[in-house]
Amino acid sequence: MSLVQRALATMEGWRTSPNPILMRELRQDARLVRTPWLIMGSTMLLGLTIASMGSQRAGAAPEEVGMMVFQAFFILAYFALAIVGPAVSANSIAAEREGRTWEAMLLTGMTARQITRGKFLSAATSVGVYVVAAAPISALAFLFGGVHWSEVLIAFFYLFWSAMLSVSFGLAVSSRMTQSRGAIVLTLICAFPLSGFVFAIFGPGLGQGIHELWPQVPSSAPFWLPLAYVRGEFGLTYLLVLVLGPLITFGAPLWGFYEATLANLTEPTDDRSTGLKVWFSGLCIATAVAGVGLLGSTARGSVSTSQSAIVAMLAVGFLCIFGVLILLADPLGASRRVQRQWQLSNAGRVNRWYGPGLVRTMKLVLFASLGLLAIFLATAHILGAILGVPVGDGALAVACYSAGFVTFIVGLAVALRSRSNNATSVRLVVGIIFIAICVVPAIAAFLVSVVFFRGSDDGWVVAAPSPFYMAAFARGGSTATVVAGWAATFGWAAIGVFLFRVGQNRIEAVIADFESRLKATDRMFNEEDALALAVEAGPAHDGGGSAQGVETGTQSEPG
Repeated sequence: MSLVQRALATMEGWRTSPNPILMRELRQDARLVRTPWLIMGSTMLLGLTIASMGSQRAGAAPEEVGMMVFQAFFILAYFALAIVGPAVSANSIAAEREGRTWEAMLLTGMTARQITRGKFLSAATSVGVYVVAAAPISALAFLFGGVHWSEVLIAFFYLFWSAMLSVSFGLAVSSRMTQSRGAIVLTLICAFPLSGFVFAIFGPGLGQGIHELWPQVPSSAPFWLPLAYVRGEFGLTYLLVLVLGPLITFGAPLWGFYEATLANLTEPTDDRSTGLKVWFSGLCIATAVAGVGLLGSTARGSVSTSQSAIVAMLAVGFLCIFGVLILLADPLGASRRVQRQWQLSNAGRVNRWYGPGLVRTMKLVLFASLGLLAIFLATAHILGAILGVPVGDGALAVACYSAGFVTFIVGLAVALRSRSNNATSVRLVVGIIFIAICVVPAIAAFLVSVVFFRGSDDGWVVAAPSPFYMAAFARGGSTATVVAGWAATFGWAAIGVFLFRVGQNRIEAVIADFESRLKATDRMFNEEDALALAVEAGPAHDGGGSAQGVETGTQSEPG
């Protein structure tokens, strides 16, 4: 079928055969007596809170009161969804395991993907009902003015996206838990600081920068995103900030939480790696597009191309460390079940590359990081040549140092993971080593500079192993600073390659030993089967001869 026919067939399947988990969850919510009372109570509480806050600004201009009501409504709704959404979804999967019904769901023939999709849709629908019920309260902003109707619609659009993101976070936590109470408590403990941190960064933190970029957007509006869509000036920066930025900010975590939930619900012998590795590849592609867009938008601005390239390269370093910590739980190799599935589906090299296998996974992280560094460095030089503004050696120094340190982190992760099956402990060790490398050389350099060099910059070469040294390495300065930077770069790269080869050899030895044990077991089972078949065939053949002999003996020797 064509793409349009497949889309129509999928929509017809949704209409005629909806997800059974979704239908069951919605029927359970509809039968609960407390559901309408909870909806009514939360809506009345939110309405009274907004009305009381608006009454405090009775003497202000109507436009200010309208903007204040708009901001207060959506900020309160955001924090309510950030707490209620994870709590509602955290109880869905953990309750199935606690109630001993998870195995029954699997016995129905539904896959983990269908179960995850049904749980997500049911929790998102339950949370969305509260948003729809509270929507009329936002009309209070229109009584005073200062807010356009399109800004309210855009705000509700992103409010629903926030609800889905909170629900997916709760599902990801619940998929790792076996007790519903523990899942709810852990989710709430994580939701409180995360919601505040995200609001502080993307709300007031970016609000001032958006006001400087587009003065029409008020600097005192923490919920600035809907206002920027209507009041901002269309251009490359508009597309980068208001189209690509929200797509990555909301889409990448939502996709990642979904794949993490699916991996946690999949059997250990099945393919739990492809989804997460495809998600990481998509995240790298989005980072490349965002970084190139950042370089293009700031090329003619007050920020130099070299500075933008350095910022993008530092982001690549954090992306690499994040990818290593997330994908470190990948198994050492593909199970027989996965290999059999590859044989039946005639999987190609790309599918096998994205399948289970720690060495291939870490190579993906390493190659993606080095590729992003090369793309950003090349883009900076191309833009500098076009605009006639040469890019300094600082960008090259940061790119090379980042490449060397990224190689070390990947090699360290492979070497440690090859000796331990506990991915959590390996993540902890990698994090501690990374923090120690960042902090210890910097402290040592400070002491050496104060004690031996009396505050001179020559003592800071001791901090060359620390990634913080990239600031001094990018500025250049004395010959000792540059030499120490390049020595640290090549040193980290050499150590990383060595550790990667050591870990790879050990993993290959473990896999070879495991395969040899499986072959020995298969050989033993085959020998037992052959012996059993021989035993079954032997009495049948001997039994015929014995019967004939008995009969002959009876005739010749009657006694």
